[in-house]
Amino acid sequence: MGESLFLADQIIDWISAGTHRFWVWFQNEEVDVIVREQGSSRRYYLTIAGGNFPPIALLSLPRF
Repeated sequence: MGESLFLADQIIDWISAGTHRFWVWFQNEEVDVIVREQGSSRRYYLTIAGGNFPPIALLSLPRF
């Protein structure tokens, strides 16, 4: 079974374009991975939707 990793910038492009959706399972809930823009640097980054989950939940994103 092979593994391939995607760069964060590629995932950001896919989510922003609406071509792919990513999510994680955290505490028995499906949580969407979303794109946000950092204010001062204007750089995009990945995070999770909703304020009820700690950022560490993003580490649940599987490797494909």
